[in-house]
Amino acid sequence: MAFTKLSIVHVFIIGSLQLTMLSFGGVVDADDKNIYDTAKVLGATEFVTYVDKTPVVKKLLTTGSNFTVFVPDNEAFKTMSKEAKKAMEDPKVLQWVLQYHMGIGIVHAREYAQDLLIPSVFQPPPQEGVSLQNIRINIYEAFRGGHRKVYTASGAPVFKPDYQCSNGLIHIVKKVMYPLPTDNNIAEFLGVDPRFSMLNQLLQKVNLTSVFATEPSKPLTLFAPTDAAFNKLTDAEKKKLNDTKYLNDTLKTHAVEGAFYAASFYDFKELTSLTGSTLVVEMGAGGVTIQEKLLSGFDITLTNGVVHVLSEVILPRKAEADDANRPY
Repeated sequence: MAFTKLSIVHVFIIGSLQLTMLSFGGVVDADDKNIYDTAKVLGATEFVTYVDKTPVVKKLLTTGSNFTVFVPDNEAFKTMSKEAKKAMEDPKVLQWVLQYHMGIGIVHAREYAQDLLIPSVFQPPPQEGVSLQNIRINIYEAFRGGHRKVYTASGAPVFKPDYQCSNGLIHIVKKVMYPLPTDNNIAEFLGVDPRFSMLNQLLQKVNLTSVFATEPSKPLTLFAPTDAAFNKLTDAEKKKLNDTKYLNDTLKTHAVEGAFYAASFYDFKELTSLTGSTLVVEMGAGGVTIQEKLLSGFDITLTNGVVHVLSEVILPRKAEADDANRPY
C-alpha cells in the first residue's frame, strides 16, 4: 500500500532541525472566517491547494466546528520527500494525511503539556475496532540549560499558534505530519517492517518485546538499527550477542523514556538510555549522530512514541572500551 511506504520511507530534511519556537506575533482578523478561509488569509497556499483536492476535508474545515488544525506552512510541503509527494497523489492517502492534521476540540498553546494527546479526525483502516489516531504534543528545551522552548505536534515544530477562526483554531507548523495507518505501537511496528527483522528477532529472544508495547501515556524513543546495521558488526561482536545479558543491555541501550522527535535534538544533547547510560546527540555537516552512529531516518510516529532509523548498532560503552584497550 502506498501509504505504508509513506509512513516508513519519509526522508528527514535536515533543515527542519533549525531552532523553531512559538511566535505569538501574528494577528489576523479571522474570528468571522472559517478554518479554510483563515488558512487562505494566512498565506498557507500549499495547504489550501491540497484541501481543494479533498472534498471531505474541505467540508469539515468550512462547515464543521470545534477543530484545532495544525497547518503546515508552504515550505513544509515543498521540502517533503519525493516518496511522500508521490504517495499523496493518491486521493485516499491525501485525505488521511490532512485528517491527521485536524485535532478534535479546541486546544490553545497555553494548554500545551508534555505528551498531551489530542485525538485527530484520522481513523486508521480498518474502521472497526481501531481508535482515532492521536496527535502528540511535546515541549523541549531549545538548547542545553535554555529557558526557551520548542513545542511540537507529532514532531512538527509549532511556529505560530492560536489563530482563532469561526469554527476552530489554527496553529502553523513547520513540517507535514504523517500518520501510521496501522495503529501500531513500537513493538508491533518492528514486527511488520522488514528493515528491522533482526532487531525484532533479538527482542523476542530476550523477551523484551513487551518493553516496547507500553501505553500511549508512557512513550519511548527507539533508535532502531536496521538489518544492514547488524550485518556491519564483526564476527566477534556478533558472537557477544549470544550472551543474554549482553544482548539485553545492547538492545536497551538503543531506547530512552519519553518521545524525543528530531525537533528536540541539538548538538551534544544528552539522553539517558533504559540501561542508565548516557547517549549523546551530535549534529554536523555529515548528519545527525547518536553515540557517533549515523541516523538515517527520523520521526516514525507510533502510538507509544517515536522511532528513528539507525545505520549502525550502539554497543554498550563498557564493551566498546574493553575492545579499544585490547592489543589488536
